[in-house]
Amino acid sequence: MPALAKGIVVLDPGHGGFDPVGGSSPNNAVSFSGVLEKAMTLEMSKLIRAAIESSNQAGSADIQVMLTRDSDVNLGLSARATVAKSNAADILLSLHFNGFDKQVRGTETLVRPIADGTVNHADDRAFAQRIQKAVFETIKGFDAGANDRGVKDQNSAFSTTPFSATLRTTPSAVPACSRSSSSTLRRLTSC
Repeated sequence: MPALAKGIVVLDPGHGGFDPVGGSSPNNAVSFSGVLEKAMTLEMSKLIRAAIESSNQAGSADIQVMLTRDSDVNLGLSARATVAKSNAADILLSLHFNGFDKQVRGTETLVRPIADGTVNHADDRAFAQRIQKAVFETIKGFDAGANDRGVKDQNSAFSTTPFSATLRTTPSAVPACSRSSSSTLRRLTSC
């Protein structure tokens, strides 16, 4: 019998609310159909939470999962990190949907570089690679034109706080998120 997955995971649905707060903007990207990034990140975070909770109920995991926000509010970056720190989270995953370039399609995962003082870079990078692979394979099933933009060491808004990874996906992935089956969500959450 495989080892039971255990731990504390904090999912951070990027953005939220209507005003900038502590380095966090309320919204950055908009899908082709007009859905705001802040709504997409919140919905995807809730789907991931539900899939993890389903695994817990099935007895295949013992993972405590929480969100930095569960409604349309904006928290500052340090407040988001505080949620993870105060709950002794093993993982803090921040979700974003980028729309900076309408030609870019796919997903990338960012980790804090060693130069920024991360003490668990190898673990963060291994986690980011598992997330990147699962998300890209899922999106590729719905969008043949999606690109694997890889795992990158890059300063992020969380560079002064401990975090595991930031997942950035283009809005073209939204149909994959909204049509995700339970088997797709299991693949995404089995990382």
